[in-house]
Amino acid sequence: MPELALYDMQGKKLEQVVLSDQLFGVAPNLPLVHQALLAEASHQLGRNAKTKSRGEVEGSGAKMWRQKGTGRARHGDRQAPIFVGGGKAHGPRPHAAGHRLPRRMRRAAMLSALSAKVADGQVTVVDKVALDDYSTKVIVSLLHSLSAEGRVLLVIAEPDEKLLTSARNVVHLTTKVAPHFTVRDIVDCDRLILAQEAIAKLEREWLS
Repeated sequence: MPELALYDMQGKKLEQVVLSDQLFGVAPNLPLVHQALLAEASHQLGRNAKTKSRGEVEGSGAKMWRQKGTGRARHGDRQAPIFVGGGKAHGPRPHAAGHRLPRRMRRAAMLSALSAKVADGQVTVVDKVALDDYSTKVIVSLLHSLSAEGRVLLVIAEPDEKLLTSARNVVHLTTKVAPHFTVRDIVDCDRLILAQEAIAKLEREWLS
């Protein structure tokens, strides 16, 4: 079982904590993680482009000229795609973007990403992350005391307006409430900071 040091908000080491093998000791499946990243990226694409078909273009529905005897090609109304101002043939329509991985595959990819972070020594556990008042300075001090540099992902157990608002002003810091984070959030960060209560919440919701 992986063991990590437990720190307080001042960066003082309190004790060693043992992490669950099922959450943080999984053999990383990098192809599955890659598949999950592609699926998440596909859902962020805007697939809202739409053009009007000939049935949606405004205008008269009268036949342009009689069917026979004019020497010209037969046509219906002016909304046909071959005419200027007509509808678009086979144009784009809003549709569901990307593909969706089965729940078990998404969960396995998440556990692989978490385990890889632990194996690389990029995870820090904090006993409790809480603020008495709005203070970005305290958040910056927390990151400094934990030697958290680069892109940092902070995962807490419950929504905390003071904490979320204060952390919003810190560059390269992303704060998420467990378990509402993605594989992309984990892979993109250089340092993952987990509140101890957040770990317990992940164990309840993912292993029960």
